[in-house]
Amino acid sequence: MRNILFITGSYPPDICGVGDYVSNILKSDISKEKGFSLFYKEKWNIKYLLKYIDEILNTGSSYICLQYPTQGYGWSLLPHILVAFFSIFTKKQTIVCLHEFSESSFKSKFCSCIFLLFGNKIVFTNEYEKEYASKLFPYMRKKIEVIKICSNIVRTNNIKPLSEREYDFIYFGHIRPQKGIEEFLITMESLLENHPYLKIIIMGQVPKFYENYADTIIKRCKALKINIKLNVSDNVVAELLNSCKYAYLPFPDGVSERRGSFLACLNNGVLIATTKGKYTTKALSDTSFIVNKYVKDGIMTTMLNYTDQAYREKQFLGFRYLENEVPSSWNEIASLYNELL
Repeated sequence: MRNILFITGSYPPDICGVGDYVSNILKSDISKEKGFSLFYKEKWNIKYLLKYIDEILNTGSSYICLQYPTQGYGWSLLPHILVAFFSIFTKKQTIVCLHEFSESSFKSKFCSCIFLLFGNKIVFTNEYEKEYASKLFPYMRKKIEVIKICSNIVRTNNIKPLSEREYDFIYFGHIRPQKGIEEFLITMESLLENHPYLKIIIMGQVPKFYENYADTIIKRCKALKINIKLNVSDNVVAELLNSCKYAYLPFPDGVSERRGSFLACLNNGVLIATTKGKYTTKALSDTSFIVNKYVKDGIMTTMLNYTDQAYREKQFLGFRYLENEVPSSWNEIASLYNELL
């Protein structure tokens, strides 16, 4: 069978967006039908090279699809060497999905060139990354593909209207630095001075090694009387999102097509205030309130004054974006991988 072996350094219960991505693909009906399989290891020291080569050869998979980066890999070069080895010395076809490239460090970008050189197919999750790589390596354009992500969080059965949503603002995402959480708290503290009745919540997962950081966020939330929910199930996440009016997601590099937390909020009818960056398409901007430090306070006030009708109209833009711009399911994403064979 011409199946795909998905290689990853993180996988549930590890808290990692890429690990969740692989898990959702492998749980799809297409994956089961086509016999997709998993190669997951916690240790990526170079000393495991021969052992992992032997194990991968014994799977009998015709294709290997390495997902990169993951927290589990750390700074190891073993993933890069595996791709080069199987491309040069075996008949296995290699696919590499690069979830980050343009914004990675020089060292990471330099090492990722091994993937671009030796991978038979390179997958990016948005058009910007594809164009960025294609400009660096124009002769590789033919082997570069885009497979967009969809949300891990399903839509609840009954999307609540504005009047039935309990929380005014939510931050949703991984609880770690450089995710905009500090900006969210500063903004909410300012809003609470003039609107002390607001109900605010932070919800997300705490990745390994960021427990101390999460403790500081918990303390700040208690001081501001902001509710916080950590590491809850996907079903609980969906229900809570369906109980929130607005999300403020101040991504430091702007909203993009690969922001799972953004897609989850849209999917459950939450109106979103967010930041714009070089990855932000016009279609993304149309779904949201784009903020910066100069217009932030005014936009937040405008959101709080939205009528039910205005709220429904903005919700519709979000649902239309998901319908037109995002894969409909993980089955569709698995099918797109299958089409690469």
